[in-house]
Amino acid sequence: MSANQENSSSASPRAADREALAARQAEVASQTRQRHDALLEAMHRLEAALASAAPGREQAWNQRVAQRLGELLACRSPTPPRGSWP
Repeated sequence: MSANQENSSSASPRAADREALAARQAEVASQTRQRHDALLEAMHRLEAALASAAPGREQAWNQRVAQRLGELLACRSPTPPRGSWP
């Protein structure tokens, strides 16, 4: 096999690996954006609940804040195990 044939046959798997890596990175970036968007929305709802305090409505305010805080905490993603990145 000539050097040119060897280079062309070995270039294809590397190109495929790069394409697969790029696709995985795009997928992870999209998932990260979705999680960040959900987290930001939950933070805004919590901020609105915190700002709605008024005398005489402490119990209702406390319940709203607790609910919104729970929603915010639910948006957190678990830390991926080491070595899970492609």
